Amino acid sequence: MAQVGEGDIRVSHRTVGRVRVDPGLLRGEAGPFEPRLIIPISIEMYNRPAEQMIALLQLEAFLHVGDSVNPATQIGSPTTVSLLQGFPVRSLPEGGMAHSVDLRFELIPASVHRLEVARHAVRDGPFLLHLRLQGPLAWLRTTRGGAAPLDRRGGNEAPEDPFQLQLGLHSELSLLWTTSIDSLRVQIEPSVWLSSVLPGLGVDNLQLVEIALPPGLPEIGNAARVFRDAEDAYHARRYDDCIGRCRGIIRAWNKQLAATSSRHLSDVVGDSQKWPLDDPRRRLLDSVWQSLLDAGNVPHHPEAQVTLYEPTADDARLHLMMTAVVSEYLFRVLRAP
Repeated sequence: MAQVGEGDIRVSHRTVGRVRVDPGLLRGEAGPFEPRLIIPISIEMYNRPAEQMIALLQLEAFLHVGDSVNPATQIGSPTTVSLLQGFPVRSLPEGGMAHSVDLRFELIPASVHRLEVARHAVRDGPFLLHLRLQGPLAWLRTTRGGAAPLDRRGGNEAPEDPFQLQLGLHSELSLLWTTSIDSLRVQIEPSVWLSSVLPGLGVDNLQLVEIALPPGLPEIGNAARVFRDAEDAYHARRYDDCIGRCRGIIRAWNKQLAATSSRHLSDVVGDSQKWPLDDPRRRLLDSVWQSLLDAGNVPHHPEAQVTLYEPTADDARLHLMMTAVVSEYLFRVLRAP
């Protein structure tokens, strides 16, 4: 399970509060055209005497895929949350008051792609993001507008309120110069990213072109369903499994068309379509199909006398896309009158 990220809020190296993020609550929203990554955080100021009330006025957050000190690792623009209305993040004489806010990071497709590249670079375990935080703290010196206003400097009754309670509570602020907020580590489990983040960002339905797959093939049934399983394995970083499922689609096509090692699938298709023997489509289809078949077999047949390899995200994506495109091509060509 991903750990809850936690950091301190400080003034002159003295801890005055804390900020927390629960990675299990991350989500995406707004779809592929206006993708937003939502990171909920909780902020709490520690107890202080009434005459020393401190408030966080604003929070600015920067999202990073690596070291939060390096600007090159920043993703998108920072997001800012105002905390002025009612000073919800302030210290109290006794008791606690945690305030939750949603950090909404506006992304572009390139940012989403960059996040996915970084996520797929992690072979096992949670995907790690960093939040760099900053914001001003202020001492609420004198608050008026209540039934019994107090002067925070001396504890005596404050000067008369010129508004005579007509405008409600209002405070004098004294900004603190030496404030800092720790960066937060956000460790995200693959299940959270797949179920709560990617669908909201539109990654689960974003497509360059529509792919039509055959409704039924021997052994596997609906090819679109099997392809979806392969895609799910890819997003879950199970690259061997992804390629294995693609290999199942390729094997099903060979069985469907009765292709063998002596009569390749390209010959079956070419003969059925009455392509000339020197038609370049025969060579193209044979080259692509045999390459997919050979490369897909290697990780699953270690007894073969070839150099084994551990598939990467790029390898799995190549198999996924090529299997879908070639399957659609076969489906359309073979059903054509």
